[in-house]
Amino acid sequence: MNQKILVVVLAVVLITTCLAGTVVANRGQTKKVYVDYKFDAILADPVVSIVVTPPTIVIEGYRSASGIQSCIVTINGETYSYPEDFSYAENFRIEGNVITKEGVLEVQTVLTFNLPGKPTITEWLIGKVTNIGTGNMVLDGAFYLTGTKMFNKVEGGGITASTQINGVDYALHLGQMKGWPLGN
Repeated sequence: MNQKILVVVLAVVLITTCLAGTVVANRGQTKKVYVDYKFDAILADPVVSIVVTPPTIVIEGYRSASGIQSCIVTINGETYSYPEDFSYAENFRIEGNVITKEGVLEVQTVLTFNLPGKPTITEWLIGKVTNIGTGNMVLDGAFYLTGTKMFNKVEGGGITASTQINGVDYALHLGQMKGWPLGN
């Protein structure tokens, strides 16, 4: 009888160990899966300061709430809209050449979601701009994503192809992110 109990106990221990190993090995796998990320916005009326020291031009500023005409973020097939789902804060800096009308744009955009704890997603964007000062700039760049609070595992990035037409910015950022805690 003792041998039967010992065999059963050993079998249970072996099966439990195998199952526990599988669970631990697969723990958090959904957080490592990349999901699609799309940022689509129509923006106007930035608040700027401009310093020109020929041939260099530096434009720094931020986007006020009145300048956000539309902003929709789609993550893993779910759509989030400004201002219903998140607030929007943007700071930017352009350093360029007034002769060539080319330069570098750096943007930090923080989306603070209307969820408990107010988690954020921050886009860090950098790219080459052409047609500086014409009201019809074109951006070719890339962005990186980070998150805070319940989005603290969020990271990712992608490309941006944004255009300015008559002073209105049409921003489109396409990429992938991992660590998204909602929806799966």
